[in-house]
Amino acid sequence: MLQYALKQKKFKEDFNKELFISSAGYALNEKKNGKSQYEIYVGLAERGIDEPYANHMINQLDEWAESLHKDASLSLQAGIATLVLGFVVLYITLKIERFEIGALLIILMEL
Repeated sequence: MLQYALKQKKFKEDFNKELFISSAGYALNEKKNGKSQYEIYVGLAERGIDEPYANHMINQLDEWAESLHKDASLSLQAGIATLVLGFVVLYITLKIERFEIGALLIILMEL
């Protein structure tokens, strides 16, 4: 009986997390499309988000969007740096015709 109750609680928590994540994505997408805060609020209410949570989400949209933008910028910069470093290692490996050194450099970069 206790195990069943714990499974039900876990299901509700997972459902609430999924609802929150999908609703946050909806709100950010609607903001990107130029919808007003009221229109976003109505959409959140239609999705089953309670009023205090919907208000909180709307108040956090600018902060979330800025955070996502920073994360995307950092990921892009890291990807470009990794690509450039990979080309440098490849060039060095081909130039000295010793592929073992290039393989060793790649292994060391991963550590």
